[in-house]
Amino acid sequence: MAATTASIDCEPAPASATATVDLVDLLEMSDSELLERYGRWYLADRDPDQLRRNALIALGNSAGGADADIERVIRAALTCARPLVRAHAVWAAARLGRTDLLDAVADDRDPWVRDELARVPVVVRQA
Repeated sequence: MAATTASIDCEPAPASATATVDLVDLLEMSDSELLERYGRWYLADRDPDQLRRNALIALGNSAGGADADIERVIRAALTCARPLVRAHAVWAAARLGRTDLLDAVADDRDPWVRDELARVPVVVRQA
């Protein structure tokens, strides 16, 4: 029996592609900039907010809460019109010990955001 080789029909990454991503830059991009730069990645429903959500999770797991750039992008995400982004910004802020930033969403009525706010004491990193 002869071996067969599977063929994958995909385009290679552009020469400008890198193995790292600046999460602050990513979170500051517009929808069109995100899709243009990272559109070759899998994004559920081609929704740039899925990428923003992932970036906020990565920030919460790896960044320093005292960094001014991190604070700026989390503040911006907390005021985003889209609840998915706001909810994950709540999680990231709490994870980084920046509960002082959460006043921006204290009265948020969205269920996702309310759920994350209710979990804040559980999410905060232990020093």
